[in-house]
Amino acid sequence: MIVCFGGGKGLSSTASALKLKGIDFAAIVSTIDNGGSTGELRKEFGIPAVGDFRRVVDRISASPMAPVMESRFKGHALGNIVLLELVKNHGFKNGLEAYRQLMGVKQEVMPQFLEPNDLVAEISGKKIFGEVEIDDSKGKVEKLWMEPVLDLNPRIIELLESADVVVLGPGSLYTSVIPHLIPRKARSAISKVPVKVFVSGIRNDIPTLEGFRLSDHVREIEKFIDLDYVVVQNPARGVAIDAHDKRVLDGDIAKSDSCHDPEKLGDLLCRILC
Repeated sequence: MIVCFGGGKGLSSTASALKLKGIDFAAIVSTIDNGGSTGELRKEFGIPAVGDFRRVVDRISASPMAPVMESRFKGHALGNIVLLELVKNHGFKNGLEAYRQLMGVKQEVMPQFLEPNDLVAEISGKKIFGEVEIDDSKGKVEKLWMEPVLDLNPRIIELLESADVVVLGPGSLYTSVIPHLIPRKARSAISKVPVKVFVSGIRNDIPTLEGFRLSDHVREIEKFIDLDYVVVQNPARGVAIDAHDKRVLDGDIAKSDSCHDPEKLGDLLCRILC
């Protein structure tokens, strides 16, 4: 079993890549986004973020409704509105599970947390509250934590106990990847999984990553866990490759300057997993 972690866009690429290769997986999706449609629904209804979950499910769904759920109505993704109604009627956990089944997705896709919380950072000595605000900030990220501190979705630990591989990313380092490593229980469980893979982003997409090389990304992750493999886009489109040890697998896996090509990413991941 492969357990992959990330936010909406990056995790969608990994999940799509694994599905294309017929590899069994479960996807753990961040619930801390506080921007856009998701942010508005969080503020009004007091629920965790649903947008990243929706994006992953819709991306790996074969249902003709998937592109419809991604369409916008008065600023909201239609799928977010459907998720909101399911959550109102069935609770957060069961509502998301109902959406996954509705979209015909067989793989487990689940939220990191079952209650609302937020990412907080200390950047160049200043406390910054919220994922969007962190993404927009300049300076050095000195510390990351969650407020309030919550227990993980317990299903995550169950999956990790039987996992053979963990795949982290791609996605924004500080707001999509590392948040999955902040909870102590997650960090401990991931460390026990035999193989840990990090899929680097294609470019440094937020101000706090300006000038980061591959070794910088790896260094930040290895403050939490040790990595066995690092997957990176080559030729570089923003993240310079300055690490060339046996852990690094590189290839032209970019669909654009910000998105991975699922088929090419799947081919590269199969060098590890197949």
